[in-house]
Amino acid sequence: MTKEDIKKYLTWKWGAIAALCIIFLAVLLIRIFSPDDEAAASGAEPSGPQEVLSGFYSALVSGKTAEAESWCDTIAPVMEYVGNFTGRTQTLFSEAGDALAIVPDMIRVRVTGTKKSRDGMEVAFSLCLESAGKGDGEPEEKEMSATMRQEGGQWKITDITAE
Repeated sequence: MTKEDIKKYLTWKWGAIAALCIIFLAVLLIRIFSPDDEAAASGAEPSGPQEVLSGFYSALVSGKTAEAESWCDTIAPVMEYVGNFTGRTQTLFSEAGDALAIVPDMIRVRVTGTKKSRDGMEVAFSLCLESAGKGDGEPEEKEMSATMRQEGGQWKITDITAE
């Protein structure tokens, strides 16, 4: 082997090592900065407490009980809350039907605090009913709290209580 052959070999070897290091670094950076939960891997965005509670109340006041239940842990105390709400509003929906179609657009959920708990997360929130006309005064608010836990990368409501 000549000196020139050795030089070519070392140059090729260092180039291959540099390429492998770059590939390793790229894979490492992708793993570090990409979300690792199932929802992100499937392309679905994980929902936080605000989105979960908004989706839940939007479905609940629209009379879409099955959709509201999809935001809940169906074997938890929150199902009693859903049942009570549905029972109280069932006749109202049958009598007023189309007149209640604007109510979901008037309901707003505002998360005021979160705290990790042994079973998941405790969320303090305000349930606001805004008036249909703009500037007709302050919206009515009710302070509530919810307990949530993660299930398959998605937050599920386990209980809701009025404060």
